[in-house]
Amino acid sequence: MTGSLAMLRTAALLLGSGLVLASCVPSSHELRAPVDRLVAERLGAPTPALSDAQLDAMLAQPIDSQAAVKIALARSPRLREAFDQLDVAGGDLAAALGLGPLSVDAKARLGLGADEYELDAIQSLLPLLLAPSRRAAAHAELAAARAAAAA
Repeated sequence: MTGSLAMLRTAALLLGSGLVLASCVPSSHELRAPVDRLVAERLGAPTPALSDAQLDAMLAQPIDSQAAVKIALARSPRLREAFDQLDVAGGDLAAALGLGPLSVDAKARLGLGADEYELDAIQSLLPLLLAPSRRAAAHAELAAARAAAAA
């Protein structure tokens, strides 16, 4: 019985490790927040994301200079592309945080006198050796995408 308990512990550890690594991936909001802050500092007012209904409501009323800026930012194809590039850079960062494929093989042999349990986990060393440079490149790409979005 201790063999199956050890196998369950190992499986739980692998699952927990995967969840911890997945939680390290920044959300789109986290990626965009520094850019939103910088744009707000430059314009002197926050620039919230507007839905189509909010845009239609703004366009139905007389437009002042602040509303014009909000509409221009919300409809800007260049800004949308920059935020898309920011999301792509965030995805690249998430990929750089990963360690690559992991092969897990589990076997159980049940017999009359003794039970055998075997769990093999195989990870290539190359992603581990290249991880620091991949992370540095991904962080640099993210910084460049943030600068392009805020420009």
